[in-house]
Amino acid sequence: NTYRHINIALVNEMARFCHELDIDLWDVIRCASSKPFGFQAFYPGPGVGGHCIPIDPNYLSYRVQAKLGYPFRFVELAREGDLLVVAQVDERNLDRLAEGQSALVSADAFPSQRLPARVVFIAPAVDPQTGTVEVRVEVPEPPATLRQDMTVSIDIEVGRRERALVLPIDAVDASDSAGPSTVLVVREGRVQRVPVTLGLRGVDRVEVLEGLNEGEAVLPLAGAPADGARVRVAAAE
Repeated sequence: NTYRHINIALVNEMARFCHELDIDLWDVIRCASSKPFGFQAFYPGPGVGGHCIPIDPNYLSYRVQAKLGYPFRFVELAREGDLLVVAQVDERNLDRLAEGQSALVSADAFPSQRLPARVVFIAPAVDPQTGTVEVRVEVPEPPATLRQDMTVSIDIEVGRRERALVLPIDAVDASDSAGPSTVLVVREGRVQRVPVTLGLRGVDRVEVLEGLNEGEAVLPLAGAPADGARVRVAAAE
């Protein structure tokens, strides 16, 4: 496990600088694998996580330090560096992604702790079976609460607009994949289902580009009156 832990950490770090140097590390490993003896391939992956990695090596390092008073340096080095979070992103969002974009990472166990991050890698190919592309986000100086193999959420800032017209996501009906998204609007005292064109999306808000005017009353979908029903909008107190 210590052997695997150190070598996976090594190849992950190589993947970062090879990408910046425009070197295909996967091709390098493939060529090196042609050696008939004395070689074992390690490939870049989502961190050095797993059940035995890095738990066993790090415990061994802890015992060495506690009992002998000096560090197990190779294990310590494998544990150093910025943390990478890996996400599989729907290919339909690929045109909005770019390396260097800012992001926020939050662990499901600590949802209120939102950590600044940035996109450092976008895979050059799409997985044909899942229709997703691998995106890696770097979290500099991760806190102790963010541990390997945790389930996390990633919010990537793909755009920014001032004075945008936005709605809560739960007010938008996007259930019809073949048609436009719609919202329920009160116009002339009646509920109307109106098609809208959406723009940027956030965690709980979505931008409306066309179909609505600023100040119009939009009804939440849950428990809303039927399309065409007569309603009265009360002024907020």
